Amino acid sequence: MLEQPDAPDSLTLSNTTVDESDGAIIIGELAATDADNEPAFDFDILFDASGLLSVAGNRLVAFDGLDLEALAENPLVSIAGNGDASFEVILRVTDSDGLHRDENPHDHGARPRRHGYHDRHRRRRRAHGVGAQRRDHGTGR
Repeated sequence: MLEQPDAPDSLTLSNTTVDESDGAIIIGELAATDADNEPAFDFDILFDASGLLSVAGNRLVAFDGLDLEALAENPLVSIAGNGDASFEVILRVTDSDGLHRDENPHDHGARPRRHGYHDRHRRRRRAHGVGAQRRDHGTGR
């Protein structure tokens, strides 16, 4: 019996805070681990409440900077009394087997979903959190 490949185990972002005054900025480096010791990963943004983020290689970047006044118009962005804004971002890491993991780097308490080959495009419409469901390819769990 052949062993099924595993989806990536983790997805991390080296930094989760940025200065609004920075122009085109690198927010942080993306990294992933995989039980199958995959050498390379692809990173994508599934959901970005700000609409300002992009992935360039393994970096999360904001090409137009982050404008709190513009972000205040977005109902999915919350701005605290001290002027700090926060918004949800859901990132995806895909290994060379086509297996992936979706994760919100701010939501460390949630259990991220792990998906197999056939259901990788099913969740594009979900916009709020990663959820607590888990599904491993080949096990049905």
